[in-house]
Amino acid sequence: GGEAAQLPKPNYEFVRKLYENLVILLVGISREEMQQPIFSAIECLQFPELHDSSIPNIVFSKNLSKLMSASGLQDFSLVKDLYKPESARLRRNLSAIINFAKF
Repeated sequence: GGEAAQLPKPNYEFVRKLYENLVILLVGISREEMQQPIFSAIECLQFPELHDSSIPNIVFSKNLSKLMSASGLQDFSLVKDLYKPESARLRRNLSAIINFAKF
């Protein structure tokens, strides 16, 4: 489909959705759990409403980093691999995740 066409020129939106689905599938956390604020942390914030989108991003990033580490990718970088993805690194990362998922 259209997704495969994204591999040679990946962008943030594409890899975010891809990695999010892999985290849900392989880490065992649901999309809803990733969206849930951590209430004990929220209570400490002066303006909790300002963090509505940042906390799910932190939870996602933490779980994605955990998956990458478990897949043997020690040099995974949110900047290089998520925000400014390159085709070669994306393929390498997906290959490592697929190998991890097989075992």
